[in-house]
Amino acid sequence: MEHLIIDCETNETASVTLTADELAARESDALIEQERQATEQTATTNDTTLKQRSDAALVDLRAYNALTAPTNAQTVAAVKLLCRVCIALIRLQLRKLDDVS
Repeated sequence: MEHLIIDCETNETASVTLTADELAARESDALIEQERQATEQTATTNDTTLKQRSDAALVDLRAYNALTAPTNAQTVAAVKLLCRVCIALIRLQLRKLDDVS
């Protein structure tokens, strides 16, 4: 089967004949690249989300730290927040950005 090939660097074109196996390999490579790009986009989005949540957590933790006599409920809420922050920081450090939980 004949296909048009474009060199993206030079913009030169050429017609080439590919076998069914060669065509399948190129299509597979294209799908792999699309999946890689989608994974990279997810990681970038999750990185941004984790950093935004970390910024918000700083504000909340500073407010908790400023309390002279926190209630039991405030202490429990702060501990839960600290756990979430630690998980987010570990995910950022390890670059495990497939999820933001």
